Amino acid sequence: MQTTTQTGYELYENSTFERPRYFPGQMITHEDLTLGMRYAQEQMRLHNRLLHGWGVVCGCEVRPCSTADEQGWHIRIGRGYVLDALGNMICIHRDIVLDIRGDEVAGCGLGPNGEAIDPWCSDVKIERRAGQTLYIAVRYYPYAARPVRAQPGGCGCDDSDCEYSREYDSFIVRPLSRLPGNYDEVMTPPGWDDMFDCDLMAERACPPYPSDPWVILADVTPDADGSLTISYAHRRIVVSLAELYLICQAPDEAQTPEEDRTILLDRAARAGLEEMID
Repeated sequence: MQTTTQTGYELYENSTFERPRYFPGQMITHEDLTLGMRYAQEQMRLHNRLLHGWGVVCGCEVRPCSTADEQGWHIRIGRGYVLDALGNMICIHRDIVLDIRGDEVAGCGLGPNGEAIDPWCSDVKIERRAGQTLYIAVRYYPYAARPVRAQPGGCGCDDSDCEYSREYDSFIVRPLSRLPGNYDEVMTPPGWDDMFDCDLMAERACPPYPSDPWVILADVTPDADGSLTISYAHRRIVVSLAELYLICQAPDEAQTPEEDRTILLDRAARAGLEEMID
């Protein structure tokens, strides 16, 4: 049974954006159907990477928690949505409980309460020093599922081959001891003035090919007793317009320019963009 699957990270360097062209009477194979799906995935990833950027879009709150068996050493990651540096969409659909002394948690291996289910390595702990900063990071992870019997490809009599018939988009969360390659020790986002500078934007190059798939959700520093200090110093947040909208009012309900400006300044202040408003 084949278990290999592409993660999307190898598609950008060698992509030709090839897609199938169907015509009447054509014999269609699984390669043709898979090519059409891969083409759409490549386009979506490139769109996300170059237009939206990467980081945490919403949710993914990280806070300390305890389990029924132990105090400290655990965090709870809330539901949220993440775009990784290669444009893959990561949907954390429910809360996750993570022991920072463990290795990793896969989204496809969670129990009903968000805890990891691993009958083999659940008791294995990694020693974490007091004061050691760990970077709680997530990455895209597709996995194959639902095996079915596959027809033999030749004239042999072996009918025991199986193939996976489904592929699920999932994720892995892991405490990292070092910053991923896409991050700087001190995060310095670009200034708004630079973003609207015509001279700079006219010569702006495309972002470099990403070197690491991990997206940091939070920095966690444990004490000797397992109590945790959580910081978002390395959380990269994607600018989202999901909650921005306009309302068209009737003429008798229209606001004066002064009222419009007051509302605009208030919204800009809440978004931290008041310096953009003259």
